Amino acid sequence: MLTLTRLQSHPVPLEAECLRPDALSALDNSAIARLTVWHGRNKAELGDFFALTGSASDGEVVLKGDCSRVKLAGSGMTAGLLKVEGPIGMHAGTGMRGGTIRVEGDADDWLGAEMFGGTIVVTGNAGHHVGAAYRGALRGMRGGEIIILGSAGDELASTMRRGLIVVAGDTGVFPGINLLAGTVIVLGRSGVRPGAAMRRGSLLFPHHSPELLPTYRCAGPLDSVFPALYFRYLENLEKRLELGRTLTLKPWNQLTRHSGDHVALGKGEILCPA
Repeated sequence: MLTLTRLQSHPVPLEAECLRPDALSALDNSAIARLTVWHGRNKAELGDFFALTGSASDGEVVLKGDCSRVKLAGSGMTAGLLKVEGPIGMHAGTGMRGGTIRVEGDADDWLGAEMFGGTIVVTGNAGHHVGAAYRGALRGMRGGEIIILGSAGDELASTMRRGLIVVAGDTGVFPGINLLAGTVIVLGRSGVRPGAAMRRGSLLFPHHSPELLPTYRCAGPLDSVFPALYFRYLENLEKRLELGRTLTLKPWNQLTRHSGDHVALGKGEILCPA
């Protein structure tokens, strides 16, 4: 296991796309320390900002210290474990295809943006645009899992195409905006206008009935096995990821299905208590 300890916090962002276990596993520590990073607009080396101990040969990397201004950690990673003992900056896990990122703290905006696979776990809160598409892109998250044990910001899962996002707390405005497919489960309260312009996919609010747009139609009580399967999947998820807390505080009540958004394709659904 390679441990990278932040030498000092700095208000200027540090762009460190090289912080991905699959890329570091074949390098020795001297080569890792010489990897290129960008401190603001200045080119620098990773070793100028982190102290290195251990080895990355086993595919495990740990970041310690205040990394709240460190951007692009785990970007594009395909395998391995990246553990962050503290906060992490913007664009963590963007475009990742495999492996696991575990953040024991808060995550900034664009967490898991346009990711293809793998798992991201955040024990604190996340910022805006989790699993979203970048401005002008046609698809956001296309696979994998994002589990947030706190709350998330605005436009959660914007233009998401495939995958699963679970938020144990609340979300900001427009969760599931432009959703193309995939599943989003919010165990707390939703911000306004969930599922705006949604085409397909599922938004589940098992403990909260948000105010829906008038372009959604009530399809009646949900008489299917899917809520029970989701509930069971979350129970298994807690054990598999060793979350240390429950995502299923109580059995889900009877859910009502609302179809929409009928200003778009209209084949999506929002499930919430009657």
